[in-house]
Amino acid sequence: MTKDFDTLKSERTVARTKATKLVKDLNALWSQKEKADLDDLAYNLSLAENHFTILNSVKGQLHAHVIPDDTHHLSDLDEIIFKSKRLLARLEKAAETRLNAAPHSTCATAKPLLLLSHRVGTPKIYSSARRQS
Repeated sequence: MTKDFDTLKSERTVARTKATKLVKDLNALWSQKEKADLDDLAYNLSLAENHFTILNSVKGQLHAHVIPDDTHHLSDLDEIIFKSKRLLARLEKAAETRLNAAPHSTCATAKPLLLLSHRVGTPKIYSSARRQS
């Protein structure tokens, strides 16, 4: 069963609106560059990739009914997805590099505990056999 023209146009309008919002959100994150939150960027990127397939599907259904899509929503979404993927890869690599370059004892309590272990020493255990000799 095929959808009628009005239903397809309505779906296209909803899909375009969501695509515009996703492009705006990803552009805002992308413009922050190294200050962008990794989780927000990854989440919005995932939403955009999923929505790209939905928007492309609606475009294909409309194209089958000879209704052209004369907007740039797909290309805008595709461009910002590409840019966001590259930014996410750079940010993840930078975060990994910072973790590998950091000293192993980054915990604030690690140094005092290390000093404490030198002061306490090893407990001495005397067995009854040793006391007898």
